[in-house]
Amino acid sequence: MAKRKAGSVASSDVELPKKRTPRLKVLSTSSRTSEQQAIYEANAANSPLLKLPPEIRNRIWHLVLGGRTIHISSSSVMGRRRRFYSVCQVPGSDDESAKKIKQHNALSGDAEGFESHRRRHDACQISQSTATTDYASQSSLNVLRTCRQAHEEGALLPFKLNDFDFHSFAHLVPFLQGLFQAQAHAIEMITLACFAPHTTLTLARLVKTRLKGLRQLRCFVEVNIYGTSLPVFRPSWSKALSQFNGLAITSATVLAYNGFSGLMRSPPAGCSREVMRDWAKETEDGLLVAAE
Repeated sequence: MAKRKAGSVASSDVELPKKRTPRLKVLSTSSRTSEQQAIYEANAANSPLLKLPPEIRNRIWHLVLGGRTIHISSSSVMGRRRRFYSVCQVPGSDDESAKKIKQHNALSGDAEGFESHRRRHDACQISQSTATTDYASQSSLNVLRTCRQAHEEGALLPFKLNDFDFHSFAHLVPFLQGLFQAQAHAIEMITLACFAPHTTLTLARLVKTRLKGLRQLRCFVEVNIYGTSLPVFRPSWSKALSQFNGLAITSATVLAYNGFSGLMRSPPAGCSREVMRDWAKETEDGLLVAAE
């Protein structure tokens, strides 16, 4: 009986596992059955919505699926990290607060009447009882489940047309890991309102490979939330935001301001407006230059 050569393995002894190909598309490209095709054609022919001209239908998709702020959070349960999504409950946008912070730091206005991003969104705090672990289960997205054509036309719009808001850099990791590549690439707007800077190789890699479609980045930096000051943490914050360098960002807004945490008995000495303004401008320019 001939001996098997060292290092060789009989093909009948071991069944090699099939290489798993990551799913890149939201919809499967597999062929449809005749029954599925008949349903598809009937929906396209009979649906009042789908019979509208494409430009009108596209406008409807934008109104129904976009224009919202989606708060993202995550938590670890029994060693498994879960993501949570919650639609912002605050009327309007953060544009007015951002404008007041800019004016205040430019010495052309005061901060009277402006709320910190954290306080403004107190009503939006994500809890497991009110949030969902599946972004696609939001009631406003149910229209995408009605038929294949609706899904094909609008599947990526909830990612393209909404602003994703994070209160921690760390929440970005499970969020981006849980998306299909096409969904992540469709994201154009992100708001960071993080309590502390956070830098990891995993986060930097995910930002570079997954957020290729990011166009608008806004970051609220509450400088002295825990009695710290920007000059002390400036290198860490600059490094954290530099993880977004190299993307095709067309609008970068960094908003540094003195906040007041309820955990402190009295407000700490604030960072000077000149320091906050100059650092914000330097960081914004860096993000935009790196994108060119």
